[in-house]
Amino acid sequence: MNRPALPTRKTLPSIAALLMSASALYGQYNWTSTASGTRLWSDSANWSGASVPPSTTNDGVSFVNSTSALSYTVSLTADQVLGGGLTITPSTSNSGLITFTLNGGKMTFKSGNLLYSPASIPSSSRYNAAFTSGTYRFEDNSSIIMRTTGDSAGNLTTSVGIQFGSGATLDSEGLGSILVASSSGNYRNNMVLDLSGANLISGANEKTLTTSGAVEIGVTTLTGPSGSRDKIGRLQLGVLSELEIGGSLSIGVNSRTSNVSTSAIGALAFSTAPQQGAVRVLVNNSLRVGVGAGSEGTIESIPNGLDLELGNQVTRGGAVEIGYKNVASANASGNALGTVEAGTGSLSAYVTALHVGQNLHAAGSATGTFDFSESDLEVLDISGGAFIGEGTNAVGTVRLAGGSARSNTVAIGNSTATNKSLLRLETTTWSVSSALTIGAKGAIEITLGAGGVGGLDLLFDQEQNFVMQEGGSILVTFDEAAGNTAFWGLRMVGNHVDYLDLFKSSGALGANGLYAGDASLFYDGVYTYYGLQAVPEPSELALLALGGMGLLLGWKRRTQVASRAG
Repeated sequence: MNRPALPTRKTLPSIAALLMSASALYGQYNWTSTASGTRLWSDSANWSGASVPPSTTNDGVSFVNSTSALSYTVSLTADQVLGGGLTITPSTSNSGLITFTLNGGKMTFKSGNLLYSPASIPSSSRYNAAFTSGTYRFEDNSSIIMRTTGDSAGNLTTSVGIQFGSGATLDSEGLGSILVASSSGNYRNNMVLDLSGANLISGANEKTLTTSGAVEIGVTTLTGPSGSRDKIGRLQLGVLSELEIGGSLSIGVNSRTSNVSTSAIGALAFSTAPQQGAVRVLVNNSLRVGVGAGSEGTIESIPNGLDLELGNQVTRGGAVEIGYKNVASANASGNALGTVEAGTGSLSAYVTALHVGQNLHAAGSATGTFDFSESDLEVLDISGGAFIGEGTNAVGTVRLAGGSARSNTVAIGNSTATNKSLLRLETTTWSVSSALTIGAKGAIEITLGAGGVGGLDLLFDQEQNFVMQEGGSILVTFDEAAGNTAFWGLRMVGNHVDYLDLFKSSGALGANGLYAGDASLFYDGVYTYYGLQAVPEPSELALLALGGMGLLLGWKRRTQVASRAG
């Protein structure tokens, strides 16, 4: 099914540029009130130098809560445009809650970011900022950035965060990136962005959240110094029908290159509210879940009816990386864990590579699960290779149902892990253009659908490019008899009956199901098949029988004539 290309949006600054601009947001207007209760934004007594920000300002606005346990409400009675952004800095481990209420009005972030930057991790989990009662609109690639700036050894069992709560509408039509506990800073982070109570819109589109840039949750790119600088992030979504991410979606990604112990843990959680229905999710670049040493990434509470689209026919997305311990990871002993398990819905992906449960280090482990067995696969188009359960202590699981997949290469189960890696195709046809390698810990399971739909299609004829080590396996389930066309679970260009028979004889290539006993290897002049040979229709058998009878009668008549002549 063809999908429209993602809309073209303004060029987004790099993540580094966002963070640099965010760090400079302590501008002209500084909130100084230390009184509790409800305080008016328009009251000059609450601002440094009695200077109230004008209704439209290009300067930064800063709230620093340095009084322990202080909570208060900031009330706006007129619309406010923030061109220089808004910075909220709880500066004590016991900072209270700042609540913004617009009384039905609008606060617009225009080019400036919403930066939440606590100086320490609290002794107990809490929200430090809440946005309520009005519309919070993001324009011109304004971003939401959450990162600590002053705690290198905080207690990671507690979290801090911000929420869009009662009566709040978040309009993301011009939203740039969402960065939750994502930075290169030398500080620990345990952050939560809670959108569960907000009405999410994008312009005129209801139940929609859009970004022109990346969504990063629990991501570190720190290159030094030594010591643990963990990043833990959680993005809790509100009720949605569409989530569109113009850049990459990264959840629990550790790109740290120095040889130290640092973890990156991230979770993207969909709403569990009763009104949450089917949702369309578009990711324009890479999908990265649990990448790097010490990483863990999950997508939680995926609703039934998830339609996931990664890239499209016009603009190919990046790589899909699930439980991938890549070579850039420096902590060789750390593990990578990534999980994406969907229910009903669909999957359409045009990507550059697929890495599920792959470990490029000599130590540690990588475990990845990419399960869409209850969804309908429209297409999985991989321009490069698919790597499933590759490397030291690596276990990968990919389950697909229906549709078609294609890749240049497939490598599965070349691992030292105890458990096997699995590629399960349920009525899915996967075409491989260059090479297939099945290691000792690799298994491919194929279930054909009605009419013999599905199978592994090898579009190359070099036998050396089809490698299956001892312990690897391909198992095809045949539950339907072949008709006038052959059913196949595996086919390969060229005549390779003898080569494939080596796998069949050893049990590495086998059959299951009601018609397993009829499975054989055969060549039709173009392909070698492992499957069920075609069975002629009854009408064809009748014609053959009539032809045979005609030949017999002709032979008998000629015999009789010859006998009389003699």
